[in-house]
Amino acid sequence: MSKVVRISDETYQLMQEFAKPFDDTPDTVIRKVLEFYASKHSNNISKKINFSEDEILVLDVDKPTDLTHTTVLNGSFDKENIGNWRELVSVAHRKALNELGTIDNLKKITTANIVEGEKVDNGYKPIAGTNISIQGASANNSWSCALRIAKKLNTPIKIEFKWRDKKSAKYPNRKGILKWDVN
Repeated sequence: MSKVVRISDETYQLMQEFAKPFDDTPDTVIRKVLEFYASKHSNNISKKINFSEDEILVLDVDKPTDLTHTTVLNGSFDKENIGNWRELVSVAHRKALNELGTIDNLKKITTANIVEGEKVDNGYKPIAGTNISIQGASANNSWSCALRIAKKLNTPIKIEFKWRDKKSAKYPNRKGILKWDVN
């Protein structure tokens, strides 16, 4: 059952500044603010709010919630499409190596474990089009590493993902987005 909430004219005007014309209602603006608040706090507030499954959580790129048990739906690093977390890190490193010129320069900006040459043990895989191999990493570390590189290169990055249907996932079956644009 819907509830009636009275707000001041000033609050309503402020809400209109955040609203997308023809898309948002007062309810959707309030919901977006609550989702943003929930993404900034680790007190599981979103579990107390009944968000619909088709709504996408927009996460803080610098402090996203736990990305464990997520799968990439689609994304991009600069203009290159991304299909999974490993590909995100590989594309970021390939672009960085092309721009920075040397593996030593790349090592100065990355948090990933990389080695020169082709290595295929201990979780390492070669990055196509380069002479480096990178060790696999969690979704959390993959995002953090790729974002760091994107910021250093001033390159846009965007990932849309979904938490798997697991009890240990932060938001089972929910979708999220992480997006950083060039300033």
